[in-house]
Amino acid sequence: MQLRSPRAVLAVGCLVAMALLGTACSRQDDRANNGQAAVDPSEISGIFAEYRDLGLPAAQPQDATETVCGAAKCAAAMSTPQLTLLQFATSGEAELYDQAQPGRFQVENIVVEFGPALSVDQRARYQNATVRALE
Repeated sequence: MQLRSPRAVLAVGCLVAMALLGTACSRQDDRANNGQAAVDPSEISGIFAEYRDLGLPAAQPQDATETVCGAAKCAAAMSTPQLTLLQFATSGEAELYDQAQPGRFQVENIVVEFGPALSVDQRARYQNATVRALE
């Protein structure tokens, strides 16, 4: 089939985009269908506990949900001077947020935003600890 009009091309492009983004940005109530874990507020606390267990600075994380999640569209967020952890309803939403700006780290439905003072080595240690905490 050959598309001749600009409207037809636009319509097909929109359908393709909706199909791709609809899958990547599934709603939380769709999570049971795609095998992703539900949002669990204790998950972020568990990640910070892993950081502390490994000797990484992560003292007294503060709830940052109200200040961060409005713009980020996340479900929950906690912050320390070193970094901010954002939890999204789906891994697709986390991936889209992570891709919007370089320098973040995403695993499953968690995005880590690093503070500017962290070195590349320190960031790698936090990344490894984040993955370990979610295993």
